[in-house]
Amino acid sequence: MRKPVVGGLALALVLVLAGCGDNKSLISQDSTEPENPEKPETIDTPDTYMRRLVSATNELADLYESVTDMDSALKVRLRLEALTRRLKQIDAKGAELNLDALPPKQREALDKQYKDPMQRAVGRMIEAKTKPSREVQRFLATVERNSVVK
Repeated sequence: MRKPVVGGLALALVLVLAGCGDNKSLISQDSTEPENPEKPETIDTPDTYMRRLVSATNELADLYESVTDMDSALKVRLRLEALTRRLKQIDAKGAELNLDALPPKQREALDKQYKDPMQRAVGRMIEAKTKPSREVQRFLATVERNSVVK
């Protein structure tokens, strides 16, 4: 039986982001912008979860694409920490939604709607993450691992 693409892509994203998150029911929509106050937003439907996951993954890809050397990695460190926390919160909320328990038609609709955007976002993120030097890659991986949900 075909496994849902949505679950597989979400799992791939979780594997890319090392560590475990705290189960929070609120996420900060603009948490990647430290100067902005947090804007709590609930994720209460699978569609909302997928939209937030694709959006945050694209933001992460954009952030990695801006890193070319250690200086640029140091400049994006705080944004990377905030975005990693946000992705962990989104992932925790997605686990609460139990996407595997959705009716097959609803899962297929989610797959159809979000498969391509999620694949593009993850592909961009992985490609951008592997472009800098090994030293920069290790630094970014350490920043991701050390990011915790506050």
